[in-house]
Amino acid sequence: HNNRPFPWNQQMMMNGGLQRLAACHVLLNDHSPYIAQYNQIVQTSISAFVADLEANQTTASNGDPVYVWSYFADPPSVEYSVEDNSAHSSYDLLGLFRAYEQGGFSVPESVMKNLANTMVDVIWLGSNFAGNVDGSGTTRSTLWSEWLYSSEFRSDAYSILATSDEGSAGSNMNYFARIMFEKS
Repeated sequence: HNNRPFPWNQQMMMNGGLQRLAACHVLLNDHSPYIAQYNQIVQTSISAFVADLEANQTTASNGDPVYVWSYFADPPSVEYSVEDNSAHSSYDLLGLFRAYEQGGFSVPESVMKNLANTMVDVIWLGSNFAGNVDGSGTTRSTLWSEWLYSSEFRSDAYSILATSDEGSAGSNMNYFARIMFEKS
């Protein structure tokens, strides 16, 4: 995608690698300039994603604040295509959750809560999940396991996701581990 921003999910993958590199240098007590550089790159990405979410905040039918976002950091006037609920949105959530959990990356708890609201109030359709974060798209029976982290910010997300992911947990360690992690 020439002349386009790096997609959010791919930024989050790169952020995860940089966060791990910085953590290694902290443990080894070496190369402190690298730590600062890696953390600054991650912070820039996280800040841009949070700003995009907040700029696209809307309200669910029950009044909860929710988000809609694009695969790219594109304003609606460019080529705004709503993010889908495949691995893309799950990595968006995972990257933000890592930054929130690690601390120091300026991710407000309200942002995490609003992402959980998005899952429960918009993506969850009562018996299936929407294919896109705005509630549109081809439905699916489960979301990727990374969405389980949203249950830390909205408890009803756990029962929805753990129940839908139960079938995958028997053969997929990611689902099983995240279900157990969030349960505890």
